[in-house]
Amino acid sequence: MRRLLLPAGLLLAGCASVPDGGPTAVGAQPVARDPASLVLQLQELQDELKALRNQIEIQGNQLQNQERRQRELYDDLDFRLRARERDAGTPGPMAASPAADTAPTTAGGMAVPAPGPTAPAAGPVPAGRATAEFSERQAYEKAFDLLKQSRYEEAIAAFRAFLATHPSGLFAASAQYWIAEAYYVNRDFTTALVEFQRVVNEYPNSPKAPDALLKVGYSHLELGQADAGRQVLTGILQRYPGTRVAISAEARLKKENPTATTGQ
Repeated sequence: MRRLLLPAGLLLAGCASVPDGGPTAVGAQPVARDPASLVLQLQELQDELKALRNQIEIQGNQLQNQERRQRELYDDLDFRLRARERDAGTPGPMAASPAADTAPTTAGGMAVPAPGPTAPAAGPVPAGRATAEFSERQAYEKAFDLLKQSRYEEAIAAFRAFLATHPSGLFAASAQYWIAEAYYVNRDFTTALVEFQRVVNEYPNSPKAPDALLKVGYSHLELGQADAGRQVLTGILQRYPGTRVAISAEARLKKENPTATTGQ
C-alpha cells in the first residue's frame, strides 16, 4: 500500500508546480516569466528605434548637402550656357538681372528652395521616402553633370531616361526643361521649341514654366516666326509683370523692333 501512495504523492507535487497558464505536457519545462527579460527586450527595441532615427537624420543631412551642391552646379551651368549663347548670337534666359524677379530663382530660373518641395519636412522623414528621394536626386544629378560638361547628346538621353523612370518625380519639370535647353544651345530651335512647349503644357505650375515660355518666344523668333514670337513675349509681359522673364521678354521685343513700344 505504501508503494502505491508514493507515486501518487509525486504526481500531486508535479501538478502543483505547473504555472497559472494551464496544464503542460508531461516532461515539459515550466515557462519562465522573468520581468528582467521583458525589460531587456524593451531596451533592445528602443535601441533599434534610435538607430533608425539616426539613419533618417543622416539621410536628411545628405539631401540638404546635395541641394547646396546643386545650387552651385546650376549657377556654374547657367554661366556656361549664357556664354555659349552669346557666342552663338542668341540671348540667354538670364539676360536680365535676377534681382528683378518676384520669386528667387537659380540658374535658368530653376527654383531650388531650401528646403523646398524636395527637402525633408519639419518632422521625421520616413526612411523609405528619404531613400527614394535620394535615389531620384542621384539619377537627376548624373544627367545634370553631363549637361554641365557640355555633353549634350548624352545629357538629353540621360534626362529622357530619368523621365521614363520618374515621370511624376520631384525633378521631372526641370529634367524636361534641360532637355529643351540642350537643343536650344545647339541651335536646334525646331526641337527646342517642341521641348520647351512641353514644359509649359505638362508642368504649368512649375517654377520652370515661365522660363520655358520665354524660350518658346525666343525659339519662334530664331526660326523666323516673328509674329508668333512677339505674341508669346507680349503675353509674358501681361502674365508675369515686373518679373525677370518679363524684363527679358521686353528687352528682346525692343531688339526685334527698336521703334515699337511695349506695355505691361
